Amino acid sequence: MEYSDKNLIVRILQLVKNNGNIQNIISENVSFSMVYAYIRQLKRNGLITDIYGELELTPLGLKKIEELNEEFGRKHSEKWISPQSEYLIEKWDKFRVYLP
Repeated sequence: MEYSDKNLIVRILQLVKNNGNIQNIISENVSFSMVYAYIRQLKRNGLITDIYGELELTPLGLKKIEELNEEFGRKHSEKWISPQSEYLIEKWDKFRVYLP
């Protein structure tokens, strides 16, 4: 699955908000250094603060999450839980038949 910048940003912001594990977004397309670069950029833009070594969202960061959730059409639990990309599958046409 390809990551867009906005998709990765919303996932990082959700992890910071919920004090999640960064290992969940590391994959073949996203490395630790890439996530660290995004976190540095988000800190520069004022979406994340680093207080006593812990990352926290600013009010601007909370607003950005809401904007991105609305842009992606996320509703209900998708607003605070992002699916893991390795478990996402392609949606099939209703006339496609699966034969094991």
